[in-house]
Amino acid sequence: MKSSKQLHLTTISRGWRVRWKKMNKNGGRTNVGNDPSDVIEEVLTASFGSRQCSLVLVTDGSSSTASMDSVIKNFGVQGGIGGVFEVIWDTADDNLTMADNPWMIQQMQMIKKTSRCQTVILVSEEGELLKVLLRQIHENELLVWPTKLIAVTHAQVSLFSPVRKEILSVTNSVLVTLEGKPELKRCKLLLLPSWTTRGLQLNSHLPLLPNKFMKLIDGGQLRVASENYPPHVTLEEMQVSDDSGAKRLSYTGPMLILFDLLASRINFTYSLVRPPDRSWGIRRPDGSWTGMVGMIRRKEVDMAIGPFGITYIRAQVLDYTRSMFVDYVRVLAKRGRSEVDPWGFAMPLAPVVWGSTFGTLVVFLVVSAVMYFTALERTGSFGQTVLLWVILTFVVVRCYSGNLMSLLAVRYISQPFQTLRRVEQDPRITMVWEADTAFIQTLKSAQSGIFHDVAEKESVGRFKVISSVDYSSTIENDVMRGDHVLIVEDLSCKMLLADHFTKTGTCEFYLSKEMFLPLTFAMVMQKHSPLGLAVNERDPRDATRKRPQRENIRG
Repeated sequence: MKSSKQLHLTTISRGWRVRWKKMNKNGGRTNVGNDPSDVIEEVLTASFGSRQCSLVLVTDGSSSTASMDSVIKNFGVQGGIGGVFEVIWDTADDNLTMADNPWMIQQMQMIKKTSRCQTVILVSEEGELLKVLLRQIHENELLVWPTKLIAVTHAQVSLFSPVRKEILSVTNSVLVTLEGKPELKRCKLLLLPSWTTRGLQLNSHLPLLPNKFMKLIDGGQLRVASENYPPHVTLEEMQVSDDSGAKRLSYTGPMLILFDLLASRINFTYSLVRPPDRSWGIRRPDGSWTGMVGMIRRKEVDMAIGPFGITYIRAQVLDYTRSMFVDYVRVLAKRGRSEVDPWGFAMPLAPVVWGSTFGTLVVFLVVSAVMYFTALERTGSFGQTVLLWVILTFVVVRCYSGNLMSLLAVRYISQPFQTLRRVEQDPRITMVWEADTAFIQTLKSAQSGIFHDVAEKESVGRFKVISSVDYSSTIENDVMRGDHVLIVEDLSCKMLLADHFTKTGTCEFYLSKEMFLPLTFAMVMQKHSPLGLAVNERDPRDATRKRPQRENIRG
């Protein structure tokens, strides 16, 4: 029988002694005595789905390390990826945290990076030590939803009430509490009892570690951030019927319909919260975040409807749902007035055609002169050349006259801003963007190129940001004067043009031909949120048409 290969990596600091053992998948069964290894092995057998996952075991030394090694080796983790850690706690120091000795956390993070999935087993007789371990593993993002956690202890369940709500209830975890003396082999599995002489017995149709967020049995109340983003989300202020003079916010739009269907399928209700700064969110130089992204980052809300542009910098602090659509940015500008162009006579033919015509004329005159003074005139070739020139001239004249007549029937309207570079080069024009969006983050982080040049115009007063609720007023006032352009998403531009035509019956604006800054859009949630799997695996088309109750909160 082979034993595990021990590495000489031992750290002692303020009462912590951490010994790491590299797992060896070879080895036989060891007599576990009074250790809870048989309980762990039963739980592993019932919950461990893939042999490709890694196993990490942390014990306080009260159980035989050899027996813990034996459990893992007998379970047969493919490739032997994982580790066994032994932690001894100085109970005299109540303020001890793993930050004093981050070595074990670093090793666990390394194991996590080298495996597709992970199961963490915590074994401790001391309830306080187990709580510290749970908090530190969770704070270092080791206890994400794909990670399965098995915590085994002799402490009372009531001791874990705080961590049950904060950690265990929102992670893929099971708490096993051993009652009485270890040799009695009696235990309780939180929510799913019990342990008998025949081994693990599940008194429920659910698996040992169910995906409890696919369908919330008891429901739930989520706080969801949302902001005006036509046509996806339309926000209106409505007067309350009483005499208080207060206003309530009304949210409508296809994104709200989609979210209602998801809420119906997952079985939760939600309240809508508006961000205080009315923005989506960018990262400040000090590392903090504004807008709805900041609310997600600070865990003030569970989700945000958006939809949000998917960027790498945002993905570091939040999670996205499945992508919904792709949109581009365009320039919305004021049309020029109908006018007579003094050079209109040249417009029927393109510059290339004009150049070719004059070039052919010069060549013809030269060739004619040469032929006139040579014997070619007497052979009749000169007459054929003149005939060919007459036919060519007739075709050009007919094309010119037809196009000229068409142009005279429709007056010329100037639409100069067809590219972002053309806007940036015009010193009379102020560019208006939406504040604190992914596009603004791109402009401010650009080191060169057109986007850097556009961002530099802020220093000379040609770069302005507004909230999405100010789109209509900006168009009717600033853009209408002709010295401002609005630069937003293509779908929003078309929505604004349609609304303006509905109100006025006129087409005063146009969109640029150039489309730039493409982004994929999706909803967002807290980093490592267990709701991500539930939302991404849902098909809202299968949902019932009954909508859950939602509450609008004045932001």
